[in-house]
Amino acid sequence: MWLFTIHGFYSISVLNGSTHIRARDRQHLIALLKRFSHLKQAVVFMPECDYHFRITMLQEVWVKIAAELASEQNWTNFKNEVDRVGSDQDYVHALYEIWGVMHRLQGKRARSDVNKTIYRRSRMS
Repeated sequence: MWLFTIHGFYSISVLNGSTHIRARDRQHLIALLKRFSHLKQAVVFMPECDYHFRITMLQEVWVKIAAELASEQNWTNFKNEVDRVGSDQDYVHALYEIWGVMHRLQGKRARSDVNKTIYRRSRMS
């Protein structure tokens, strides 16, 4: 699962019974650990892996963290909020690029859906 937060971007996976919170930017994990100061995990550097930085924890712990992150949302525009809280501008720009990619996908899907609807209507006539 990918998770974009005001603290950073994380890729979450389960390996050998442990939940791995992986990041491309070490600072994103440090920000998460600062937000949840009760966590005592160290950021592990694994240059041989796709995501170089990670922390591991029990899945039950991760579920509580993810739920708390969700409960903190009070903004209407995520990208603006990330910028407002003073996140790294490279991260903010990456979010805009990701937004653009997904917006283009939506456009493709919408055109496809419109074409399917027109096709169905023409067959019903």
